[in-house]
Amino acid sequence: MKERGSMRLKFIRILCFAALPALCILAPAGTAHSSSGEQTEEQKQYQIYYIDNSETNLGSEKYEPEKDSVDYILQYLIDNYNTGHRDGAVRYLPNDITIETWSMEDNSLTLNLSEDYRELGISQEILTRAALVKTFTQFPEILFVTCTVDGEEITDARGEPIGKMSADTFVEVNSLDKDAYRYDTFTLYFADEKGEKLVPETRRVYYRRSIPKARVALEQLANGPMEKGNYPSVSSASTLLSVVLADGICYADFARNFTENLPEGITPELAVWSVAHTLIANTQVSKVEIMIDGKSEASFGELDLYQFFSWNEDLCPMPD
Repeated sequence: MKERGSMRLKFIRILCFAALPALCILAPAGTAHSSSGEQTEEQKQYQIYYIDNSETNLGSEKYEPEKDSVDYILQYLIDNYNTGHRDGAVRYLPNDITIETWSMEDNSLTLNLSEDYRELGISQEILTRAALVKTFTQFPEILFVTCTVDGEEITDARGEPIGKMSADTFVEVNSLDKDAYRYDTFTLYFADEKGEKLVPETRRVYYRRSIPKARVALEQLANGPMEKGNYPSVSSASTLLSVVLADGICYADFARNFTENLPEGITPELAVWSVAHTLIANTQVSKVEIMIDGKSEASFGELDLYQFFSWNEDLCPMPD
């Protein structure tokens, strides 16, 4: 195989260091406790989550309720989702969605949403319910949230009912860590010399905590390998539009340039599975769906992208 040229960095420049083990923890907004076990004023603060301006992550605003009643606070939050604005312009819920009704049974809250919810794209839909779940599960009385439209449970991209969701359903949709940057270890999957198999490469990365780990992993993959004997597996010009993790699945939306100008000798299949392996290795998902310009019913060469990509043992053994 001819020597492949060095890849021009298209993505955010991130410092990389020798691989070391690291632990990535994402936690919801905490509450403070006094040494006597009594609640402090900070405990009465809640976060209202919403899709931020980038439409790839969650933002939040603090809310301090005037009353301790759960019913009062729930109704206040729901009223804000229906009519409230941030920055005086943008609603907390996209596409004129409203919460029509709500009900509580045991530790489960059901939110019945308006028909506008059905018009959301995959990324917006996942982030919208992530915002709702993260907001309402801040209450000790609420462990689960179910979303319905006209009384019918919402479904995932494959038409399966989503059911009850907890705060642990969503990962890496928002970071409230105090420090701006962090180190983490990534395992990336590049092509071997023949362009037939995938080979792992680990690197230590220093990056802003507000950037989801899945996005950083894909940016590093596009930046290309750093170890001798490993070769690029995706185009260096690839533009990642959004990446969302939910229900054990990662939805990665690329611009059309992801399917263009593949490195020499690389097939669409190898490129796609290099993305899938990299996401599975660095996040808490077992499946990956790749979209092109927001469309899940897309193709890459002769490869149909409208499917879930799991680990491919024929290309690379899964690490222990």
